Amino acid sequence: MADIISREFEPLREVERKWNAASFPWVPASLSMIYHADAVFFGGRTEHYCGRDRIKSYFETYNEMFNAASLRLVRQTFVPIEDNAVSYQGFGEFDFHLNDGRVTHATLRTSLVLKNDPADGWIILLHHFSPIPERPPVPT
Repeated sequence: MADIISREFEPLREVERKWNAASFPWVPASLSMIYHADAVFFGGRTEHYCGRDRIKSYFETYNEMFNAASLRLVRQTFVPIEDNAVSYQGFGEFDFHLNDGRVTHATLRTSLVLKNDPADGWIILLHHFSPIPERPPVPT
């Protein structure tokens, strides 16, 4: 059973390793290469980013804020889609190394669809990270 679980999560771990290699130090061009050319992306900004060039521009918005980051994808649920695509949903534990020397931490909800690209291995096709709500978004 452990071997099956390990294989199910290997695409996620591969992308996590690539993300951490590209973000420590912070290199927006390298981060964008972890994404499919037609990827769809919701991150920590208000906009919706489609395509690798737009995703690179998203990562560049953080250049003035921090110089490195690390990510641990935890408590992830695996859902197979097809032979070369998988989905995960769970939480991301981020450490941001700010330009002023401080390190901050954030936990976000994560949803990822990964695709196995013949040239690049597992890359991100769909990315949605969002804060954990303090309460349900229902009017009181």
